[in-house]
Amino acid sequence: MRMNSLVAIALAALMTLLCSCQPSRPNPQRSVPLEIRPASRMSCPDQWVMMDVPESSDRICVSPEVLLSNQDVESAQLMQSKAGEPWVAIQLTPVGTQKFAEFTAQHIAQPVAIFIDGHLASAPDIRSHNRDGVVVITGRFTEAEARDLANSIVPTS
Repeated sequence: MRMNSLVAIALAALMTLLCSCQPSRPNPQRSVPLEIRPASRMSCPDQWVMMDVPESSDRICVSPEVLLSNQDVESAQLMQSKAGEPWVAIQLTPVGTQKFAEFTAQHIAQPVAIFIDGHLASAPDIRSHNRDGVVVITGRFTEAEARDLANSIVPTS
């Protein structure tokens, strides 16, 4: 897994999706729906929905369009920072990588909405053009919770 754009664990290259969230405890026996959607802090176009960002005073407008989902995930695994904090690294499929690269190139400094199991988990800003297809999710979870999340973000059939 190439992680050269893990440059600023807050969405660095990929947008290295820094999710400062506490996802609900996923059941490792089932796939947890993952959706990444376009978002905006500006006006809310038709069909978009205004939402509160968890653990923040921010509000964003979220598109109904799903940019990436479990179908775009090749693998997900538990990782640990040098400080021992758990995080989840998601490797996108070649198709997912291409979609995300095109999207991040056009939306630097704009938020993206990350939904886990149907709930808005985070809305980090895209910090750079992501070409490597690695999405990083960090947050306030235990190693066991991060492992369960990684194990449940699997491609659905």
